[in-house]
Amino acid sequence: MTDPAPHTVWVDTDMGVDDIHALLYLRHAGVIPVAQSLSFGCARLAQVEMNAAGFSEAFDWISPWHKGAALSFNGECRTAHHVLGASGLPSRGALLPRVAPLPPEISALDALMTWLANAPANPQVLALGPLSNIAALCLQAPELAQRIQGLTWMGGATARGNQTPFAEFNAWADARAAATVMSAGIPVRMIDLEACRQVQLLPEDLRPLSRIRTARGRLLHDLMAGYLDIGLSRGRASMALYDPVAAAALVLPECFDGQEVRIELCCDDDEREGQTVISKTPSLASPHEIVKVKDPDTLKARLMDALLDAATAP
Repeated sequence: MTDPAPHTVWVDTDMGVDDIHALLYLRHAGVIPVAQSLSFGCARLAQVEMNAAGFSEAFDWISPWHKGAALSFNGECRTAHHVLGASGLPSRGALLPRVAPLPPEISALDALMTWLANAPANPQVLALGPLSNIAALCLQAPELAQRIQGLTWMGGATARGNQTPFAEFNAWADARAAATVMSAGIPVRMIDLEACRQVQLLPEDLRPLSRIRTARGRLLHDLMAGYLDIGLSRGRASMALYDPVAAAALVLPECFDGQEVRIELCCDDDEREGQTVISKTPSLASPHEIVKVKDPDTLKARLMDALLDAATAP
């Protein structure tokens, strides 16, 4: 896989709590995305837009947002409302500011095409939700899509899924989109459930945030605590830090061990829809990689430092 530094990063996101953590980690690491495209996933697209606007207001985020997919390639809107609630942002109290989203200047697809047409240096995409926007790019402008030097995707499962026994949510939400991207010739680094589950958020990890007496500190504490409650409510002692681990895989590839594979998606089997099928025989036409975290404790410390930095920033 291509070393992403120096790089130009585009983030594709459905703006849940762990997406917020991932974006704050990027800024903490000195990586400011050129832009973000939005899609359904954690919530319906209209709510995702509201979350993006509230995040920008709360954290002085300056990168532009572009409205993308509201539906999957099958015409469905599959969201995680059954886990995250209608807002996609569970919390123990503090909420993002309610700010009307700014009208996007251009759509996600047009913005992605313009970005790639201008030949950015080492263009990288960090995808944190369903791959609907990236798949649309692959179909509409395949020659531009192939300029992407690396796509780091939080998605897929090499073992048990979290949406079904076979499928991870982002893969299941738009399996045909994921299949389209996997066959497009883009180098894909898949940060699957098992990799993310190596880095677990525990109740004690939130104590430093609870001591910060700022509005941002309380907001981040309550959002992260609401996120942790997903795991606690299911009888677990912790909650995996999904999207932040994917962001770290982009910024700190040396902290991960990779294995070259071929990734395919089940699309036509209702029971196994969204299952990522991993072959140990790589494809030269579509280079794929799955990863493991080398040192989960050190990586988690870096991710939590990003939250403390955001909570205490002026």
